[in-house]
Amino acid sequence: MENKLTVTDSVTIDATPSRVWDTLVNPSMTRKYMFDCEAVSDWKPGSGLIWKGATDGKVYVTGNVVEIENERLLMKFQTGTSVQLPGVAALICASMSLTRN
Repeated sequence: MENKLTVTDSVTIDATPSRVWDTLVNPSMTRKYMFDCEAVSDWKPGSGLIWKGATDGKVYVTGNVVEIENERLLMKFQTGTSVQLPGVAALICASMSLTRN
C-alpha cells in the first residue's frame, strides 16, 4: 500500500533574505535546527546534497539541488530513510522562495 502525504505551508520570518539564506545553506547554522546535522553541498543545480551528523559523521539523508537562485529560491529533492522511523523511506521536495516584505 502506498501512502502519500503532501504538506504546503507559508512562513513569515522577521529577517533579511540573506540571513534566512545563510541559515538554510550554512552547515554551522543547519546544525542548530536539524538535530545536529549539517547540510553539505556546493549548492549548484544538479549537485548532491547530504544531511550529515556533525558529531557521528553518519549520512542521514541524501538528495540533489534541483534549482537554486542565491538568496531568492531554493528547491531541493531529498531521499533517504528516517533514523526515527527505521525502514520508512522519505521523498521530500522542498521549495523556498525568499522575498522582502
